[in-house]
Amino acid sequence: MEKKDHQQTLTRACLRDALQNQQGMSMEKANVILESILTELSHLIAKSEYVKIIGFGTFLIHNKKERLGRNPKTKVEAVIAARKSVSFRPSLNLRQVVNKQGQHTA
Repeated sequence: MEKKDHQQTLTRACLRDALQNQQGMSMEKANVILESILTELSHLIAKSEYVKIIGFGTFLIHNKKERLGRNPKTKVEAVIAARKSVSFRPSLNLRQVVNKQGQHTA
């Protein structure tokens, strides 16, 4: 994982390598498992209002209504189409893990 100012990007390759190393499986098998999990998660989020992963958190779908917006440079008004957005709410367990780790780095 690449580290910049306490930020890390978790890539598919990092997840695949972790599966491969921790479970002792081939890279091909780890890649198939990872892609299956991510594909299933994406499909569930797309067709549901929320997807809960116990002990990790909940992905929520928010329906944004059509609204009038403004281009900040030109000040021209434009209609912003209705859309869906995804948010994530961490579980209590994940928040506790994050807060414990945050105390050690302060």
